[in-house]
Amino acid sequence: MKKSELLEKYADTIDRMVKRRHTYAEISDLIRDETGIKIGPTQISRFITSRKRRKKESPHPSSVKTKNSTDTITFYKNGTLFCYLTRTESGIYHFSYDEEYKGKKEFASGIYDKIPPFLENLLPEGENLRQLEKSVGTKEKFVLLQHLEDSFGAITTTPVAKRVPNFSYNPDSYEETLLSIEDIRLSIPKKIIDSKRFNSPFSGETRLSKLSGAQPKLSVVFENDELRLQENLEYSNAIMKVDNLKFRDLNLVENMLLSIARFELGFEVAEAFVVVDRQKEKGFLAGDPIGHFITRRFDRHPPGKIYDAYELASLMGIESEHKYSASMEEIFEFLEMKLPPKGIRNIARQFAFSYIVGNGDLHVKNIALFKKAGGFTPTPVYDVVNTKIYPSLQKEDLAIPLNGKTVVTPQEIFSFLSSYLNRGEIREMAETVNGKYKEYIEATPFETQTAQSLENFFENRMDSLHKASFFS
Repeated sequence: MKKSELLEKYADTIDRMVKRRHTYAEISDLIRDETGIKIGPTQISRFITSRKRRKKESPHPSSVKTKNSTDTITFYKNGTLFCYLTRTESGIYHFSYDEEYKGKKEFASGIYDKIPPFLENLLPEGENLRQLEKSVGTKEKFVLLQHLEDSFGAITTTPVAKRVPNFSYNPDSYEETLLSIEDIRLSIPKKIIDSKRFNSPFSGETRLSKLSGAQPKLSVVFENDELRLQENLEYSNAIMKVDNLKFRDLNLVENMLLSIARFELGFEVAEAFVVVDRQKEKGFLAGDPIGHFITRRFDRHPPGKIYDAYELASLMGIESEHKYSASMEEIFEFLEMKLPPKGIRNIARQFAFSYIVGNGDLHVKNIALFKKAGGFTPTPVYDVVNTKIYPSLQKEDLAIPLNGKTVVTPQEIFSFLSSYLNRGEIREMAETVNGKYKEYIEATPFETQTAQSLENFFENRMDSLHKASFFS
C-alpha cells in the first residue's frame, strides 16, 4: 500500500489526534506500530495541510455529517472513556483505545474492513433490530451503534452514570416463579406489549430493548413489585420477553427449563419468573394463558454497578450473522485459553443439559463471560429453550456443529464432553431431569398441545439415553 493511501485511511484518526494536541511524531508512531510502515512527521504535516485545503475547496460528500451519523463513535465503559471507532471516507474502520484507558486491552487496535465483531455484537437482532432501524431511519450498522444506551455489558455510547434499580424478587421454588397478572403492578402500556406479542411496530416513544438477541424483548425495571419501563436516568434491571404468537408457550418453556437447571441441578441462573395472564383477549380463547417472561439482568447490580461481560461471539471475533458457524471443537479450544478448568466444566455442563432438554439454540451469543481482575468467568446460564417441540426449529440437536454435524447421537456429544465432565456427572444430570420433568410440566399452565409435545420429547430423549446406557 502506498503511503498516501495509508494516510487517507488514517485521515479521520489523524484529525482526531490533532484536535487532542498529539504531535506529528506521535501520529507517526501510531501508524508505524499498527501497520509497520514508517511515515515521517513532515509527510504527515503536508498531508494535514493538503487535506484542509481540499476540504475547504470541495468537501467530500461522505464527510458531511447527517442527522444520524458521525465519523467517530466514542464508547464508554462504566461511564469513563474506553475506545473509539472511526469510519474513514473510504469505508474503512479504525478502532483505538482512549489514551487514558488503563484496563486490559482485550481487542486489537487497528484497521478493520468491517465493524469489529466485539462492537457489532452489541446491536440487537430480529424484530428488535428492525424496530431500531425504523426509529433511527437507517439499516446502517455504524449509525445504529450510536444509539446504544443500555446494551449488554459495560460498553455504552453514553457517559452518564445511571442508577440501577434493585430487582425485587428472588423465587425459592418453581411455584414461586409462576405469578399471575394480579401478583404484580404491570405499568407498561398494553399497546407496547401487544406490539411485541404480534410482532408489529409500535410508533410511540418508549425504550424498546436494544439488547442483542433475536427474540422480541423489552428493557424494563422490576422494583417494589412493579414492572415498568426504565426512566431517563436509570438502567434497566430486567429483560421482559413478551408472549407472542409465533412460538406459543415459549416463555413458559424457558422458565421451566431454567428452573430445572437452578432448583434441581444447581446451575447459576439469574432470578426469573413468568407473569401469566388468563384474561380473555382479542384473538384468544377465554382462560388461555399468556406468559410474559421476566429475568434479572446479571450484568447490572444496584445502586450503579455495571459488570464487564461479553458474549462468546464478541471474544471469538464472530459477527452476529455467523453465530452458528463456530464448531463445538473451536469453542472449547478457545475456552481453554480463557477459563480455568472449573469454568470450562461449567460450560460443558451447560452443553450437556441443553442436549438433554432439547435446547438446539446454544450458540456463541447464548454463552457469555464476565471479565474480572483475575480473568474470565462464566456468566449465569440464560436463553435455554426446547427447540424440538416447534416444527420450524426441531431438525437440529445442536445450534453449532460437532464433528461437522448438528444432528448427533448421545454417544457423540457426551463422548466429546467427557473430556471436561465425567460420565457419572452426565448420568446424574440425565437421571435428575428424567425424574422431574413430568412434575414440572404438570405444574406449568401450558396449552394442552405444548404439554403433550414436551412429554413426547422427554420420553423419546430419555429412551435414547437409556439405549446409550446413560442410566444406571
